[in-house]
Amino acid sequence: MKHRQLPEQGKKVKFLHVLWYLPLKLTNKLNKMEILDLYRFINENDVEYRWINDEDVCLFVNNFFIERFHAILDGSIFDDDGISCIMKDGYFCFHMRFICEYHGIELEEIFKKED
Repeated sequence: MKHRQLPEQGKKVKFLHVLWYLPLKLTNKLNKMEILDLYRFINENDVEYRWINDEDVCLFVNNFFIERFHAILDGSIFDDDGISCIMKDGYFCFHMRFICEYHGIELEEIFKKED
């Protein structure tokens, strides 16, 4: 069996390679660079979000970006009950308060409040 090498940082990988690469990318906690990855994911993919009663944020992730979103989350967040979401036609809605608290991120660090 041929061993695969991880791609270098910033190097693009083909879709087929993503399936074996994703589990190796996951870590125990998000650090500042991975917080930046979450911020980039939201901004580079034009992911919409909305604040709910100044307590939570709903993140609307397009179906095409689910694997990318999964890659920046800590793998142990899927243990036990996993992450609840709402699946709509063409996108998923995630309540980010739980996800951000789990990773030690303040919602305001990533999401701008609307005036």
